[in-house]
Amino acid sequence: MPLNVSVGSISAATSTGSVTYSLPNDFDPKALILRTVRATAAGATVDVSYAQGFGTYRGGVVRQGYVKLFGRDGAASSSISGGCNSTAILRVDSDVSVLDAEIDLVSLNDGSPASFVLNYVDAPAAAIKILYIALGGSDISDANVFTYTDDGTTNPKDITVVAGFGQPDLVLVQSRALLAAGD
Repeated sequence: MPLNVSVGSISAATSTGSVTYSLPNDFDPKALILRTVRATAAGATVDVSYAQGFGTYRGGVVRQGYVKLFGRDGAASSSISGGCNSTAILRVDSDVSVLDAEIDLVSLNDGSPASFVLNYVDAPAAAIKILYIALGGSDISDANVFTYTDDGTTNPKDITVVAGFGQPDLVLVQSRALLAAGD
């Protein structure tokens, strides 16, 4: 298949450990994007808790990165926290600078059944909904996730994905976490 895309939602585990999530047979996943707003279902929440992560499994090596933001609604003064790093595919806060969940990508597996495996290093106190997009197929020969440090200027930047990667066909940027895919 030239390009495979699988979109869905999962409920985060509320206990630590690895969980396998199924993808369509013969999917051949190359990249995974996760996003949550720390809600249990559709609808508004009082506070803002947003997290997004990218993950790849290149040559048996996990590459992952996340971006997170939390904002307290109705606080007397500004009350926000956030961050990004390559230590997990998703980190979710339950309050300003209070970690509620840390999730690592373990693997992306092709075949029948195809799947992705997440390790709940720090499971959320209550179930949260996580949206995912898995990308794969023969049109994506490689994918990589990395973080970079912005120098704060508006000058054009040359960012090296990884030696030997080539020219990406697609680059997704979330703050300082990037997903590059191509040949």
